[in-house]
Amino acid sequence: ESKIEGYDPGFKSPLYPWMQLAGFFLSAYLIVEIGILSVLFTLSVVALSVIWYFTYAVNRIEREGAIFHVYARLGKYQYEGLDHELRDIVREKGIRTEDQYVRVVKSAVVLDLREMRSYDQIVELVAEKFTERLDVPKSVLLDRFLESSEKALPVGKAAAIKHIKLTKDIDTEAVLVRIHPGIAIGEEVLEESVEKGRNSKVNCLIFLISSKLKTGQHFRILVHLSEMIETIDFYDRWKYAKDEKELKELLLEDEMFLTIRLKEQSKSAVLIDRQVKDFELPGESLITLVRRKGRVIFPRGGTLLKEGDELFIIGEKVDIEEIRKMYCGPS
Repeated sequence: ESKIEGYDPGFKSPLYPWMQLAGFFLSAYLIVEIGILSVLFTLSVVALSVIWYFTYAVNRIEREGAIFHVYARLGKYQYEGLDHELRDIVREKGIRTEDQYVRVVKSAVVLDLREMRSYDQIVELVAEKFTERLDVPKSVLLDRFLESSEKALPVGKAAAIKHIKLTKDIDTEAVLVRIHPGIAIGEEVLEESVEKGRNSKVNCLIFLISSKLKTGQHFRILVHLSEMIETIDFYDRWKYAKDEKELKELLLEDEMFLTIRLKEQSKSAVLIDRQVKDFELPGESLITLVRRKGRVIFPRGGTLLKEGDELFIIGEKVDIEEIRKMYCGPS
């Protein structure tokens, strides 16, 4: 009921809330049926617990329960640390197969900015890119991205993630921004960072959009992005990555994606002058995009593959290994 984003249970009870109400009243009924001694004992335990809490425990704790998040008027009692605790739990549980994390990263738009830009200017560029993919007005996206109540999440040494959810049922999309000179982000935009070693400037900005209908998926992708950014050498590799491909690879696990360049005198030569639909991939593997002479193509079944094309493929580890054996290396 608290609508805390970080609460992402793997199982949800059926017949909510009737199942829980039945459990409460049936338990109360059973206690009464057991006899007067059981009732008195139960009330004694409750009374002692309340006395102990208010005389000893209440001044020694900082956290509060999720119940305070239910009522906006009790906002002063909200325990912000609860969201961080739940975020840690999501991190331990990991990404789910249906979350399409790899697809989101592989199909993300990349903005490689070499000149100094303000945060507002970057947001405008990002909103334009999202508008091209989503049937959402640019003005709506600008308002949401610049809204002070939805702050960016600082991650690692010099990165931040700005994430929003729309009421519309859309696929999760992302824009990756590398700012070579770095950009200083103020407190009105950035959540308070608990890391003492953060740089004053951010070089990596990631914008993430999902549907409110996929809140759990949105949060898991957000946490997984944070996990990849927090690897020891991410900052240096991000700063010196040669191109869009290398930037994306930093956010992916090597075992789950593969790049194949089509060229003669190699196993991949059998794919030249063939349509994507003729390319049989094992399992649920998928060609997410084709790069041809510096131009990115989002392939369809009828897309004709040509020599020199780079195919970006995602899939399960076992399937990727099989594709590697089939189409990589000399013929």
